[in-house]
Amino acid sequence: LRPNYNVIISSRLADIPSNNIDPSKIKGDLLKTYEDENYYSLNGIDVSEHQGEIDFSTLKDQGIEFVYLRLGYRSYGDGSLHLDACFEENYQKAKEAGLMIGVYFFSQAINEKEAIDEAYFVKDNLKGKSIDLHVVYDLEDISYDTSRMSDTSKEVRVNNAMSFAAKIKDLGYKPMIYTNLHWTYEYYDLSY
Repeated sequence: LRPNYNVIISSRLADIPSNNIDPSKIKGDLLKTYEDENYYSLNGIDVSEHQGEIDFSTLKDQGIEFVYLRLGYRSYGDGSLHLDACFEENYQKAKEAGLMIGVYFFSQAINEKEAIDEAYFVKDNLKGKSIDLHVVYDLEDISYDTSRMSDTSKEVRVNNAMSFAAKIKDLGYKPMIYTNLHWTYEYYDLSY
């Protein structure tokens, strides 16, 4: 990654603050790129066992520069921790293809202890592996069923996210939180 730049790690250029971009510098058809004296964009995807077998070399040839791999998840029912069934294979194939790699953990933590346990789960399963990008905390509600964390308060969700991020940083990785505008305003407390 280039020093002294603000990197937009996104497949959506809409994530760049609109008052800071020059539309004439947006390039590409299907995969858009952007670069000026302050910003440049990278195109990437996130994947899990739900995508099945993936040809990472072809993705790279098509302009994908990074991938976030789901390392694991906490069950939304019984709260057990699981390694993504395709994580090891996806990691190896993405490395071989020369893609930058980050990982994410799908959380269903209902308290800070569980969020910290998730961070240790990530560390244990990254042993011997190198990643280029962040370790991401991914908290989402389950729309098709009742989730164990559905009734948690904004305060609990913020504490969990912050606890996971702090522990990930303590363990030597760069933390990040996946979110979107709806979740940011409805499910997190930004004044916290």
